[in-house]
Amino acid sequence: MVDKNLTFQISSLIKNIVEQNNLLFIDLIVRGTDKHPVIEVFVDHRDGVDTELCSKISLEIKEKLDQTVEIDNYRLDVSSPGVDRPLIYLEQYFKHIGRKFSLQYKENDNTYELNNATLESINNDELTFKTNKSTIKLKFSQIIKAQTIITF
Repeated sequence: MVDKNLTFQISSLIKNIVEQNNLLFIDLIVRGTDKHPVIEVFVDHRDGVDTELCSKISLEIKEKLDQTVEIDNYRLDVSSPGVDRPLIYLEQYFKHIGRKFSLQYKENDNTYELNNATLESINNDELTFKTNKSTIKLKFSQIIKAQTIITF
């Protein structure tokens, strides 16, 4: 089990580096042991994240960790969140225009589900989804949970 103080210490450091690079900080998972921690950082961007960008961020984080935090034998993984993680920022939706979604949203104190809906457009904070039967416009703040659906 990794010490919670270590997790807190590296969390703010990593978040600062991610935000300085105009990326979205999605998640940080620190697992393993104090002697061999595994640090997983998930980042995203409106236009997506490629391996070159993940490598750049990884080098910056490693350099800063080596200078400021007393940890040895750690493994650092920096990647995009992947399609299995829900979207949490409006900026993440732009790269998914034209893709199908499964989502939960609220309207008038009720919760609804929408499955197999295609994200048609985004205008300010309003997202337009289309199903076989209807078109639904939602404010980003109405969305409780949204995931892209993998199609083959």
